Amino acid sequence: MNQMVNLNTASTLTMSSREIAELTGKTHDNVRRDVRNMAQELSLKLEEKVVPSTGGRPSLEYLLPKRETLILVSGYSVTLRTRIIDRWMELEAKDTHQPVTMLSIPNFADPAEAAIAWAAEWKAKQLAEQKFEEAKPQLAIAERVVSHNHSLSRFIRTLDGINQKAIKKDLMRLGYFYKQGGTYRVYAKHRNVFTEKALAEFGSVDIFPTAEGKALLVQLYEAGKLTMRKGCDEMGRPTTST
Repeated sequence: MNQMVNLNTASTLTMSSREIAELTGKTHDNVRRDVRNMAQELSLKLEEKVVPSTGGRPSLEYLLPKRETLILVSGYSVTLRTRIIDRWMELEAKDTHQPVTMLSIPNFADPAEAAIAWAAEWKAKQLAEQKFEEAKPQLAIAERVVSHNHSLSRFIRTLDGINQKAIKKDLMRLGYFYKQGGTYRVYAKHRNVFTEKALAEFGSVDIFPTAEGKALLVQLYEAGKLTMRKGCDEMGRPTTST
């Protein structure tokens, strides 16, 4: 049985499921459904908040930290993901007591005021760019941890430069798989990250990574723990001989 991970967001920036719905144009019910599906698959216990409603029943909202928000919207369109990322940049800028990046028109009649205004604007822009760069690794994971039910062999093709023939051997070396009669099987303790599906017509077993398993594969890939194709470095870039 998967162990539930309780996310304590008391001192963490969060985005509510209602705000996500408003930013993406989806109904709050649909967003809450997506949140519950993600929490179940990743064995997460998210913080809940009951919001009073005027003239109606109180509404239940979920509070999501940044990582979980990005994972949730990874299957949404580029336009909707951009709205969420932009909002996170605003939240983080406010959290560091820095102004949100906005164009301002300085008073050119006062050189000192103009210089201060432009300096503040430049600093805010640099902060926003820095936050975006810091978010890239998390976004890269979120982009790959999608809701599609890809098999291991199909999902691994999204990781540039990976030696697809060696992936199961790598995961056996790392303690996730074992071999039984020439077939790779998943250890019971790791069934939360990899699941097995019997292919009766072929008399074989195929392996599928869960959302958590996909995130794990990306992390192993970025840590250089998976075998790369000849001529590729640990990030899938072609190497050049000197």
